[in-house]
Amino acid sequence: MKFLKWLFIAIFVLIVFVFIGAYIFLKSFDINKYRDQIAAQVSKQIGRNVSIEKVGLDLSLINGVFASVQGLTESEDPVFGQGDFALVGEAKLNVDVLAYLTRREIVVSKVIIDALKINIIRDQAGIINITKIGTPSGELTASSVSSTTSAPTASPAPAAVMPNFSVKTITISNAAVLFIDKGLNPPIEIAASQIDLTVKNFSLKEPFSFEGRLALFSGERNLVLSGQVSVDVIMQEAKLSQVQAEFDLAKLKIADLLKAVPQLATVELKNDLEGKIA
Repeated sequence: MKFLKWLFIAIFVLIVFVFIGAYIFLKSFDINKYRDQIAAQVSKQIGRNVSIEKVGLDLSLINGVFASVQGLTESEDPVFGQGDFALVGEAKLNVDVLAYLTRREIVVSKVIIDALKINIIRDQAGIINITKIGTPSGELTASSVSSTTSAPTASPAPAAVMPNFSVKTITISNAAVLFIDKGLNPPIEIAASQIDLTVKNFSLKEPFSFEGRLALFSGERNLVLSGQVSVDVIMQEAKLSQVQAEFDLAKLKIADLLKAVPQLATVELKNDLEGKIA
């Protein structure tokens, strides 16, 4: 019995020393020195130029691994135009290390994203820029693909077994999304701003819930959304269910609506709308 007692004590002391060593290492390790290399690897994977202003990494017994990124910018593919596709003011991620060591599960306790801006563009061929992330530039349009001679395709490699992955809470605040549809004449530009979104129990295997509030054709939030999402990794699909929406007509600005969708100019819309649509 004494042997087992001392064995448990020795194991506990060893774990403590390993944690203290890792803690001291991360405290003295400046991951920001590798910022450019990290950005280069991300750029290579997604096929877009990525720049990062600052990255951080910390370790806590209570919070686990804590990573942060500030000033992340992803450029737009030249096929869709100039400028940036996405900008992130700050993003924080908290990983549960014990869950991976004991159960081989990647459990992210929380993800916090602030000041996210995304520009979604649909070109005249009906191709949306967000669906082409990871595709090398110059292979984006349907015409360029169809005009090239078909080459024999190799058999797809077997899919790697992914570990269980989940995120307890994702919080997005002060976000903005701009959607430009160049397939219409004249093009439409729909801007959603002041977006606050909360996702709970994000998973690639089980349905997860979301709640959001945003401003659409208005200077203040006027649309509330909630529902569930199911992700099919194999089919690369996401399905919505139990979706509920409430739109406050009293906060709608007709001038903003007509500017975004010029096609509605022939429709007589009153400036003093009232009520809500659910």
